[in-house]
Amino acid sequence: MAKQGPGRRHTLLEKIRRGAILDRRGITLVFGTALVIVMISAAVIIRSLLPVKLTEPDRAMLKKYESIRVALAQDDLGLAQRSAVALVSSYKERRQVAAAALALSKANSLEPARDAFSIMSIEAVKMARNHKEYYVIGCSMNQCPAPCENCQMWRFSEWVQSDPAIANPFMGKASPHCGVIR
Repeated sequence: MAKQGPGRRHTLLEKIRRGAILDRRGITLVFGTALVIVMISAAVIIRSLLPVKLTEPDRAMLKKYESIRVALAQDDLGLAQRSAVALVSSYKERRQVAAAALALSKANSLEPARDAFSIMSIEAVKMARNHKEYYVIGCSMNQCPAPCENCQMWRFSEWVQSDPAIANPFMGKASPHCGVIR
């Protein structure tokens, strides 16, 4: 058996130390990466909770959106279509809103009009959330104050109102008070 010299032990000890340093760096890299991911996720969540700054065209759009909502809540397709035409001609900032308003203006019945309004509502909710002058309303099936016959709210999105008195644009006269302020 060959004797290990002091130089050989020293080399082996150095290799072990280098390995330990690399392990610490690896651990630091893993935890550092995880920390960065958590921070980015938190920033995204916080940003999504902050109110969107509304421009004057956005406010004008929400006013026209409100007139469409009121018309649909009263089952008045003609008025909803006229309001949608006015919205399309004056608001080009958000393509999804304009495209949905155009589809609503060409709808041949309340059902496709409400489907188009649902698409508009997704954008309207993003714009109006956390602004005190608007109410975001949605149907909470398990807490509904006006249980509907043949409820179809699972098909639709939340919506925006400027008045706290609920008037459901998706259920119309069949169940006008279905919904809760969120």
